Amino acid sequence: MDQAYNDLRALDLSIEAVERLVGQATRSMDADLLNEATMAINDVKRKLSDVIAQRTGVDDEFLKRSQTRIAQVEEQLSEAKD
Repeated sequence: MDQAYNDLRALDLSIEAVERLVGQATRSMDADLLNEATMAINDVKRKLSDVIAQRTGVDDEFLKRSQTRIAQVEEQLSEAKD
């Protein structure tokens, strides 16, 4: 149970970091920062997939919120690049 909680907390912190990074990248429109944000989104999506695959004691609502948050930053970044 402790490991499952740690994995969820790590995922939550990773999403928060990506949200901040995407915000910074879209404000500055710096190409390197935009690329870094894209890679960070891909990393956090992999972390989410890992947590979903393990699913031991995982709150489905938490997973849905996490997926929504990731989709939102992905859309924000996509719009900024267009």
